[in-house]
Amino acid sequence: MLLFNVLFLQAGGPQSNMTSFVFILAMFLVFWLFIIRPQSKRQKEQKTFMESLQKGDEIVTSSGILGRITKIEDSIITIEVGGKVYLRITRSSISKELTESVHGAGKRLRQRARLNSQIERLKADRAILLICLGIALALWVPTKMAQVYKSEKKVFLDFRLPPNTTFSRFPPKDMVVVVEGTGWNLLYDFIIAAHVRLTYDLRYSRSFRLSRGQLRTDILNGLFSAKLKIVELNYDGLQFDLEPVLSKKVPVFFAGTLHFEKDYNLKAPLRLTPDSITVFGPDSQIRPLISISTDSLALNNLSQSLTRALSFSLKPEWSAQPDRVMLDVQVEKFTEKSLFVPVTLPQHSDSIKYFPTQVRIVFQIGLSRYSEVSSSDFSIEAEFDTAKTPTPGSLPLLLSRQPSFIRNVRIFPETVDYLIVEGVFKK
Repeated sequence: MLLFNVLFLQAGGPQSNMTSFVFILAMFLVFWLFIIRPQSKRQKEQKTFMESLQKGDEIVTSSGILGRITKIEDSIITIEVGGKVYLRITRSSISKELTESVHGAGKRLRQRARLNSQIERLKADRAILLICLGIALALWVPTKMAQVYKSEKKVFLDFRLPPNTTFSRFPPKDMVVVVEGTGWNLLYDFIIAAHVRLTYDLRYSRSFRLSRGQLRTDILNGLFSAKLKIVELNYDGLQFDLEPVLSKKVPVFFAGTLHFEKDYNLKAPLRLTPDSITVFGPDSQIRPLISISTDSLALNNLSQSLTRALSFSLKPEWSAQPDRVMLDVQVEKFTEKSLFVPVTLPQHSDSIKYFPTQVRIVFQIGLSRYSEVSSSDFSIEAEFDTAKTPTPGSLPLLLSRQPSFIRNVRIFPETVDYLIVEGVFKK
């Protein structure tokens, strides 16, 4: 308690009293967890142990005497220590911990022996179960494999062609045949070859027709199991026409869309490197070709420059060299700029007076070229239609010249007022 008194004397104010109270509560909790609670638990276990003692139990006293209980009389217990020697002791003198330590080892050995016996029985049962499963599987597999099934196999076509020739229409790459047979035959054929490969020599023919019957016969000959039969084929027949290979250099254009973040746009036109490629393919398809497009690409929320490799939209019969181009997209931030530009009237400059003589234009321009633009880069004309009788009013304005790298141009005002000088204008 001296420690608690010192803590209270050192503390000052409500906050300090609360801190001291929390500290005392924590100290009590520590004492309860590590001293009071374990001691109470041991006492409870000792009491339960004492109440469970029965005649014939082997016990050990707190002084180390071993014996067997022969008689229980309330708090007095008579034990036999050996050789017809009996002692009378109190219940409280029997030690639970010593009794368990002396007789626990034997108990553990007996438990371990029982566990080992159970494990051996489980091993024997598992072996019997595996044998039964093996027998069932040995009987089930042959029965199932003897039944008839259907299976798909891919068919690949290989060709020997004359030099510098190609197909007018490329052979299919998705040919599939459905075969039928027993499980054993299908398994054997699959192990030998997972697909069917057919080879045709077209070096001495410019045109070749592969009928449905011939194709089915060739596929059957390509199967390793003679007991399989064809159920379905996804092509009825094929026609192969050959023609010379033509190469042509054509320009490439970008096929895609660009969407920018607010106040951002292109700093320079899109650039493809290289801007043209050489395409190879059948003469009838390549000769009319004038350009080729890249694969479609959508770029969204652009706010910085980027470079992207793009391939081409080619037909199966075509090839290209190189097989891709680099797209360079230069992006920069745009800002608003305004200038005053004079208004001109191409005709009747002496007969018509208009005002104001200059207007304000507002446009957006990239930061990198902000200082390059001046009013001399623009031309604004007032449109006057001489086919109609002029009357005092207003003339619409036309922006006839502007830099190509600006956008969103607006004119304020969009019209000018005019007057016809009497005696000068003639219809």
